[in-house]
Amino acid sequence: MSTSHRNGGLIGIHELHSRLLQSRNTAKLSHKSDEEISVDDVLRAIEKLSKLGSGLKVMSCGKTYIIQSVATELSLDQNSIIQKAQSTNGCVSLSSIVNDLQWTEERTLKAINDMVMEGIVWIDKQSPTGHTLYWFPGLRQSLSYK
Repeated sequence: MSTSHRNGGLIGIHELHSRLLQSRNTAKLSHKSDEEISVDDVLRAIEKLSKLGSGLKVMSCGKTYIIQSVATELSLDQNSIIQKAQSTNGCVSLSSIVNDLQWTEERTLKAINDMVMEGIVWIDKQSPTGHTLYWFPGLRQSLSYK
């Protein structure tokens, strides 16, 4: 169920849960409807796997969770930008981060560029506003990957 090539290693808990159920139904592993997997089951499984060094991590973002399956550890600055992007449908600009988080441009660009190198963030230089936008495909709520 690898999706990191599409979402940079970040996926919302509800999308992961939906994909897991779809995969399970496709494989016909469940014969009883009472064996349904809940979001809480997924969160507990990821927490247990993370203790084995699986590279999975649960990040709390407001009222939801994001699952990180990136091989590298994200910094506090990167996590703050991800939380900001979660609240803006997966898209941020340099100026929005600088203004909202009260950071310098250099600090912001360092965190963003590191995530670009990891494939977590995509750069959009063709914004109608003329500003460079940074997209987190794993946080984009209107996208549905098949």
